[in-house]
Amino acid sequence: MHWTRFLALIFFLTFSFSASSKAEIELVNGFAGGDSDEAAPFSEGFFELPAGPPGSFELVVCATSSTGSNTFLDPSPGSLDTISVASCQPSPLGTCVAGIWGQSTSSPDYRDGLCRWTDPTTVYVAGVFRWTGVDLDEPVLDMQCNTGAGQVATAPSINIDEGSGIVRVFTFGVSFTEQLITANEVLQGSISSLAISESPGSLQGAFLRELASVAEESGPTGAFTVNLAEEIGDPEAQAPWRACTIGLRAVTFSAKPIPTMSEWGMGVFAALTAAASLWALRRRTRAA
Repeated sequence: MHWTRFLALIFFLTFSFSASSKAEIELVNGFAGGDSDEAAPFSEGFFELPAGPPGSFELVVCATSSTGSNTFLDPSPGSLDTISVASCQPSPLGTCVAGIWGQSTSSPDYRDGLCRWTDPTTVYVAGVFRWTGVDLDEPVLDMQCNTGAGQVATAPSINIDEGSGIVRVFTFGVSFTEQLITANEVLQGSISSLAISESPGSLQGAFLRELASVAEESGPTGAFTVNLAEEIGDPEAQAPWRACTIGLRAVTFSAKPIPTMSEWGMGVFAALTAAASLWALRRRTRAA
């Protein structure tokens, strides 16, 4: 009777250590930045790749204003892979252009980066999220984007797996207000960056909002909206926009769909088997 219970305990503990699983995706750091200069147009902007544990994935977003032809060049460092570069919806007041890049990194330290674009502008915004637990070979599970114009931008729904990272990127450009502003904010799971410049005959503005979360279950994420007027505190604010939803794939420890015994499981199994053998030997000795 006791022997049967002990074998059951061996099986339970061994199986509990041998189940195949995905790593827990976690947002570990972030950066928000921007610049505006109504007197001297520029065509590159600084961003910071934040510190974090080795084996991380970094998602970089840069945005600036555009008359419709502006686009981003390859950023620095050159190890960043392009995920998307596209304009917001065209309008008579101008528009914005946004670039999204990603890379794996083993560096634990802060590093500098630069975004570059073709047409000099007077505003620039950037945001960076650093994650752990992302599949570094195939980090992007899915990505969908919408464009439009007005106060409310809607990021589309995508299908994701349980435990996946979800990033929603909202970019607005021009037609905000008549003042010079640069404001950046990094909160847990959220990045906000605003840059506006105004000079006689010229108004340029760019606003970036990024939101990060982890999926609690598989299936559609649902659409998500951001209200520009509420974000920047200007009830009259409206602008062309682009909104994207990005799913980040969690790394899987075991590629096999059927759980196999891990090294931990084998260690537990060996220890418990040895203990069971010793116990059986003692029982036989006492019986003799």
